[in-house]
Amino acid sequence: MLTGSCLRGDIAFEVHGEISRTMHCHCSMCRSSRCRRRMSAAYGTAFCGTCGSLVPRERDPGAMQVPTGALDTDPGCRLVVNIFTGSKAPWTTLDQSIACFEEYPAPA
Repeated sequence: MLTGSCLRGDIAFEVHGEISRTMHCHCSMCRSSRCRRRMSAAYGTAFCGTCGSLVPRERDPGAMQVPTGALDTDPGCRLVVNIFTGSKAPWTTLDQSIACFEEYPAPA
């Protein structure tokens, strides 16, 4: 079991089961804290209403999106894909040994 919380600890969560893959989103909305509320409504991302930390949400029925930065314990898996690299910050260098997609990858 994995545990996690928002920055202030107002929201705590547990993850039961395996994390199937980890992704790093480079989109401009994820990089901009000023867009939190707008992004939450437009893209379905969940934030703590107090501190603004990303918190888990159900992405698809039965599939959770867990922000690894909010985990308090090691998930035991490592990054497998970079997404939205077409809008990454210009100073970001991508590890080319990890799959990169300019947008969200098509389902396998």
